[in-house]
Amino acid sequence: MVAVPAVQVQLFATLREVTGTSRLALEASSVREVLSLLASQYGEELRRRLFTPAGQLQETVAVLVNGRNIRFLQGPDTPLRAGDTVTLIPPVAGG
Repeated sequence: MVAVPAVQVQLFATLREVTGTSRLALEASSVREVLSLLASQYGEELRRRLFTPAGQLQETVAVLVNGRNIRFLQGPDTPLRAGDTVTLIPPVAGG
């Protein structure tokens, strides 16, 4: 049996508002699994903010693993290890 790593997830702005928390712990072995678990747990509103209707990650959402953008790693298939931090930053507007 392979242990699934426990990772920390940080949520900012509207994602924090939808989930009601800025930090939580999940057991996931990839970024894709983190995103899927969050969408399953927090429902359609969060799913729409994270994914396109085709199921792809929204390009406007920055996803970082230990401070590194997954677009420069292995994208949603970026593997996770115990203790990693996944940060989700939605687009922010203001002025």
